[in-house]
Amino acid sequence: MTDNKRDMTDQTSELLPCVKIRIAELEEINSAHTDTICQQLRELEKQNARIAELEGLLEREWQPISTAPKDRTTVLLMCPMPVDDVMWGHWVKHLDSWFDGSGTIPLHCPTHWQPLPNPPAQGASDE
Repeated sequence: MTDNKRDMTDQTSELLPCVKIRIAELEEINSAHTDTICQQLRELEKQNARIAELEGLLEREWQPISTAPKDRTTVLLMCPMPVDDVMWGHWVKHLDSWFDGSGTIPLHCPTHWQPLPNPPAQGASDE
């Protein structure tokens, strides 16, 4: 073996433990970053769920009657005359009017509406 090759072999032998240590350090850093990224993704999922929950609450706020669906979707209606009254009903297109949920009583002058709440979860108790 030539002196040049021997020097290179000696240098490589000296550097190899340092390289192995550095690789282990980088793997540890990578692992820590992966854990942090996973934790941040879990937090982001929680925040997105909360945003969806808040958006759902906004949809349940009273809205002007002009924005109500007119496709026979049953909604809550605020009818202020003769007194403030909340009723459930839907729009009947061919009669060009709002009717109560049974479809038999016309509702005069509803001013606001909101979607019906979701039904209780199946198996939910009243306790």
